[in-house]
Amino acid sequence: MTKVRCPTPRDLVSRPALVERLATRPSRRLTLVRASAGSGKTTLLSAWATSPAEPRPFAWVSLEAADSVPSRFWSYVVEALAAVRPGLDRAVLPLLKAPGVHLEHVALPFLLNALAADDAAAVLVLDDYHLVESPEVHASVAFFVEHLPPSLELVISTRVEPPLPLPRLRVRGDLLEIDEPLLRFSAAEADALLNRVVRLGLSAEDVEVLHRRTEGWPAGMYLAALSLRERGDRSAFIASFSGDDRHVVDYLRSEVLAGLEPDVREFLLLTSILDRLTGPVCDAVAGRDGSAQLLRQLERSNLLLVPLDDRQRVYRYHHLFAELLAGELELVHPGLAAELHRRAAGALQEEGDVDRAVHHAIQAGDVADAVELVAEHWASWLLSRGDHGAIDAWLAALPADVVARDPRLCVARTFTGHSLGHAARVTRWGDAAEAAVSADAPARIRGDVAAARASNALQTGDLPRAVAAARRALAVGDDASPWMPLPHGVLAHAARWSGDAATAASEFEAWRRESAARGQVLGVVCSDAELALIHAEAGRDREAVAAAGRARDAGGWRFSEHWVSTAGHAALALVAERRGDGDAARTE
Repeated sequence: MTKVRCPTPRDLVSRPALVERLATRPSRRLTLVRASAGSGKTTLLSAWATSPAEPRPFAWVSLEAADSVPSRFWSYVVEALAAVRPGLDRAVLPLLKAPGVHLEHVALPFLLNALAADDAAAVLVLDDYHLVESPEVHASVAFFVEHLPPSLELVISTRVEPPLPLPRLRVRGDLLEIDEPLLRFSAAEADALLNRVVRLGLSAEDVEVLHRRTEGWPAGMYLAALSLRERGDRSAFIASFSGDDRHVVDYLRSEVLAGLEPDVREFLLLTSILDRLTGPVCDAVAGRDGSAQLLRQLERSNLLLVPLDDRQRVYRYHHLFAELLAGELELVHPGLAAELHRRAAGALQEEGDVDRAVHHAIQAGDVADAVELVAEHWASWLLSRGDHGAIDAWLAALPADVVARDPRLCVARTFTGHSLGHAARVTRWGDAAEAAVSADAPARIRGDVAAARASNALQTGDLPRAVAAARRALAVGDDASPWMPLPHGVLAHAARWSGDAATAASEFEAWRRESAARGQVLGVVCSDAELALIHAEAGRDREAVAAAGRARDAGGWRFSEHWVSTAGHAALALVAERRGDGDAARTE
């Protein structure tokens, strides 16, 4: 996955002094690289990650605005860390995706303990952290930094100062800061870029003038270098060049974009709406063929594409360049961005990238299409991936009144609310679902609404209402619905809590059977675990061990720490206690 890979280092200007400062300084909790767009933050960090002077392996997360959802943010962090701590994802991801698990009380301490168990040093980079706007994410990162084991260093790259306990870290000597002045090119580095990398053959005087006019701002120098390649009177151009970010838009329009072949310029503008550039998606958006080859050519020639994999298949534009292209797109083709987002949504949907397809559909203003995408895919995402954070982000991006009028989306809100532990939201959206569904609605919708209400009532302890809703779901629902196993689970738990073990066992068996038929591992694990505990409490040790074993075999590492496995562990503990094996009982 490109989000959790270090960007491919570019053969630009080496920064040995900065890399040495990063690689050789004694270990610290946090390194903060904070500077404006185009300052070379990512380039510096990728050079550090691949430097022979740095023996530690790097875990890397390239952040996006959509990663402001805590569960999504930390899932990517764990996936990145698994590259340097093999097996970490198997141990921690189930907790992060488990509904109702408190991040700072349970999931992050478990992650930190797992990291502390391995004393091999490593570095974790969170690139483009300024795109994260969630106070919950910031609070969890602050907790993470404060409790980091000595073996792990956190690196944050950002345009703005993050809301983290930086003063405390400074006082303790746990913070290294790389800021804008440090990232500015020196005169020697400017000469290396202009004469070694771009091979302009400029005089020392011209290099000094351009360095002074750009104030060493790397992006300004890159952009000037692009234009200088095509100019005869370079000294005159350098004398008039303004290289600060206030003038780059005008500069790009008149010097860089105007000097490109018309078809290349048009390609850049049309694809500026994409945060990930691949050949097929660019073909669809730009209405052309051969985008993959053009991307490779651009990456080799103009320094403004960032490769995101080792196979020259996935790229992104330099962030500053992308922002400027988007503004130019609106000037050249007013209103076209919506149609481009529409094309992107269609192409990404065909590729199965539902997450980005939903984003582009919403950006296109195609609310109806976005609604259908979410309604079609949210249940499979939740059941197969446990990615309630992504679904919550989709729903939050849609107009609230649109969601409230669609019972399918109200059901989605209800179930994601369960997973995220938002009890008040669950009740509100459950009410909205029942208000939105009509008596003549399809059986699938009426059944799903009833199943959602049953689940909500069970979690709030309203057993009569839970049982009534579960029975209604089974009576009116469609067997094709992925939620039809759930009413059996509701009836099973309600019976168990009411002391009716026989009915509970029967309904747990039904829940297991219906879940297995649909490939829903969580339902299989939970029902077998609960059956194991029913058997153990009744003294049927052989049956208890067998049922707990089935739960473990079905769930494997994914649910070893998930709440659905709790009853199975309790059953094995009871059996071990009866056999006089106190150590085994305590382990469970």
